[in-house]
Amino acid sequence: MGLFDRFKKTEDKPASNVTEILAPVDGELVQLSETNEPVFGSEMMGKGCAINPTSSTVISPISGKVSVVMPHAVGIIADNGVEVMVHVGIDTVEMKGDGFDVKVAQGDSVTCGQELLTFSREKVAKAGHPDTTFVIITNTAECAEVTPVANCTVKVGDVVVSVTK
Repeated sequence: MGLFDRFKKTEDKPASNVTEILAPVDGELVQLSETNEPVFGSEMMGKGCAINPTSSTVISPISGKVSVVMPHAVGIIADNGVEVMVHVGIDTVEMKGDGFDVKVAQGDSVTCGQELLTFSREKVAKAGHPDTTFVIITNTAECAEVTPVANCTVKVGDVVVSVTK
């Protein structure tokens, strides 16, 4: 480095506009179209993926602010505007919260990996519902690209969807 090099303007690297969405549960990742859920399966709510869980603790797939809380679902808005909904089960709204224990409230700030809710896989099954857990980018239309990974076994914290804003 020469004497005057420190005064030269250096170009800043542009910030990455890719957000990695992490697996909120352990299990088998499948594409939305492979589920038996017509609204999520048709991507009506947005693009994403589904996980057939082997665990019952749901963690936050991103850091951000909790925008929506239901006994079986939590919506989070990341600082960069990516909106993610984690929805446990198919038709689990009919359970009216039985078997679910939510750990966050609307307006809470959460960090990636923080516990959002737990659920009883046994109660969901006994009620006759699949416990397929959906990870949906609800503002897909505002994103340049939403790409789920290929079908595979995932652990909490594995990247399951890449979002380009």
